[in-house]
Amino acid sequence: MKIGKEYLLKRAFWVFMLLSNISINASAQHRITFCGEAIPVTNKFVGEKLMDIIKRMRSIASMPSIRTQSNNYFPYIEYQLRAHGLPVDFKYLPIVESNFQLLVSKAGARGYWQLMPGTARDYGLRVDDIIDERDDIEKSTIAACRLIRDYYKYIFRTHNFYSWSLTAAAYNFGNGNISKAIRSQGGNYFTMNLNPETAQYVYKIIAVKELFENPELYMKNFGYNIFNPIEVAIKTPVKIAPDKKEVVEETEVVDEEFAELAITVQTDETTVQVKEPNVLFLKAKLVGNYQPFKDGALVNIQILENLIADGSYRRKESIIRGKGYIIDDRIYVDLGFEHVVQLYDPKLQKGIPLGEMKDKGNVLLRVETYD
Repeated sequence: MKIGKEYLLKRAFWVFMLLSNISINASAQHRITFCGEAIPVTNKFVGEKLMDIIKRMRSIASMPSIRTQSNNYFPYIEYQLRAHGLPVDFKYLPIVESNFQLLVSKAGARGYWQLMPGTARDYGLRVDDIIDERDDIEKSTIAACRLIRDYYKYIFRTHNFYSWSLTAAAYNFGNGNISKAIRSQGGNYFTMNLNPETAQYVYKIIAVKELFENPELYMKNFGYNIFNPIEVAIKTPVKIAPDKKEVVEETEVVDEEFAELAITVQTDETTVQVKEPNVLFLKAKLVGNYQPFKDGALVNIQILENLIADGSYRRKESIIRGKGYIIDDRIYVDLGFEHVVQLYDPKLQKGIPLGEMKDKGNVLLRVETYD
């Protein structure tokens, strides 16, 4: 039988994909970012410290009261963050500050955002014996957004570089103290020697973000450090052109000068570009009986389109598997691709509602591809 050239080329392609799958899976890592900044989790100290804090924050992030408050308040907080030109990752800050409770600290900070009395008044809130608007989620959120924005601008104007991580640290420690630390230790939060509370503060925000956005990765018996231990040294600074801002109805006009600042990100060594993923949704279906669903059970998913993710190839009609966990009455499945491939329902919501876990049930795979 004569073998055609086209057949040989196809055969070579499949062999290449299989070999690529072996090599890439061995070095795959979970990408962690905060406000678009790459977090240097390949550094052993940073990776293990973050994993330790994720473990400690896991019980807090799963509290029903916090999940309920987050569902209620996140849409408004995200709206205001965008309106002020800020990354939406700052929506997790109130969980670290107050667990979405109306608390009063020993120092006098109060409300969901834990604003001090003088700071609150400086940003237009009424604070007196009759009314304390720090307890007002709408007004306090606007004040907090303005404060975060001003801290970010201050760091740039004072030190001539950009850092959302240090902006978050300044929210906890104060701009003056962070500026002193920058002058003596440089502009990398993850290598600074700060007071214990501030040294953990940004890690806690990142931990909450991970537990909300990728909870299936941190369920029962996950490894101490799931990040790639290989150090990555980056030597050449890269400047990022500013993206066009999303158009939203704003309660105030976004500061044009500020809008031009948010163009770079930091790693442990220098400024680099963080590649944003392109997102594809692939059709798939569940295979098997999952009623009643047991936490930690294996979930079988048949893909209805060819899947390529991080160089790994899965042919159409093949089965991929992962452990499923019940979170907020939905099933989240760890498919082994970290967050590059995630299971979504047909309504483009992450996870599958408990009642819709059935054989032949339609699902989607959200796939991130990086240029």
